[in-house]
Amino acid sequence: MSKNNKLLIAILIVLITLFIVIRHTKDPRERRIRFFNLSLENIYSLEMVTTRDSLVIATDGFDWIMEQPFRFELDQARLNNFFSQVLPVETSSNPVALSEDSFANYQVTPERGTLVRFYDQNKRLIDSALIGRSGSYAYARRPEDNRVYQLSENISFVVNPSLNSWRINTIVSMPRNQISELEVNYELNQYTLSATDSLWLFTDSGNSFSIPENNTALRRITAKLERFSTFGYKDFEFDDYVSLLQDPQLTLNVQLIDGSNISLFFALDADGNFIVQKDEMIDHLFITDAESVDLFTISPQHFQ
Repeated sequence: MSKNNKLLIAILIVLITLFIVIRHTKDPRERRIRFFNLSLENIYSLEMVTTRDSLVIATDGFDWIMEQPFRFELDQARLNNFFSQVLPVETSSNPVALSEDSFANYQVTPERGTLVRFYDQNKRLIDSALIGRSGSYAYARRPEDNRVYQLSENISFVVNPSLNSWRINTIVSMPRNQISELEVNYELNQYTLSATDSLWLFTDSGNSFSIPENNTALRRITAKLERFSTFGYKDFEFDDYVSLLQDPQLTLNVQLIDGSNISLFFALDADGNFIVQKDEMIDHLFITDAESVDLFTISPQHFQ
C-alpha cells in the first residue's frame, strides 16, 4: 500500500473519530441534562403559584404537610409522584427559544404558567422555574431568563397547585382490628357494635346478640371506616352549617383499642349531600353522600 493511501486512510480515521466525538458532545439532540439540579434531601419547602391558586408544602425533616393556604394533611402518593417526576426531568442543553416574544406560545408567562420555587432548610431559594404546556409538551424557563426549554416529560399536570388534588381525602382511617366499639345514633334507633376477642356484639334497647362472622352489614361498615373518603370540603363555612350539625341525621362515636375516641356528625344539606363534622373540627367540614349514611342507618335484622 502506497504512502499516499496510508495517509488518506489515517486522515479518514481521524475524521471519523472527530465526527463521533462532535456528534456526542456538540449535537444538542444527544445532550440530555437535568433541568432541576436538586436533591430531595436539600428541599425543605416548595411553592407553586398560578393566577388562580397558590400552595406551599413544607417538611420538618420527617413529615411533609400543606402549610398554605392553610395547614392540612397531604396526599402522600401525590407528593411522591411530584418528586419522582419533577426532580429528575430532563431537557436538551439547547433551548427551543431565546426571545421574550416566545413566552406566550410556550405558556411560560407568569399569567399562563405555573411558578414553582424550592427552598432549603434556611428558607433560602435554591431553584425556581415557570412551567408551561403547549400541545402535548411541557416547557420551562427560569423567571429571570429568556431561554425556554422543552422538557422530556410533560410535568405540567404534576406541577399543579389545585388545592383538592393535594390534600388527603380521607375523613377517617380505622382498621377493623383497632376498633373497640362503635355507637350509631340516628332517628329510628341507637345501637352499639362491640368487638370482643372472637366476635362482634350488637346491642340496642330491645336486642343483644352475637353477629355472625361473615355478616355483610358489619363487613361493609368496618370497610367504610377503614377508609372513609370525602369527595369535597367546606372550608371555613362552619357558621353556615352549625344549625344543621346541632341536629344531625347520623352520629357515629368510635372508640379505639388505644383508648382514643372519634366522633362524626352527618347533616343533610340543601343539595342532598351530607356535611360531616369530625370531632370538634370547625375549620374544615367534609362532604359525603347518602349511600355512605345508609350503611349505618339499618335495622337490627341486617346484623343477624
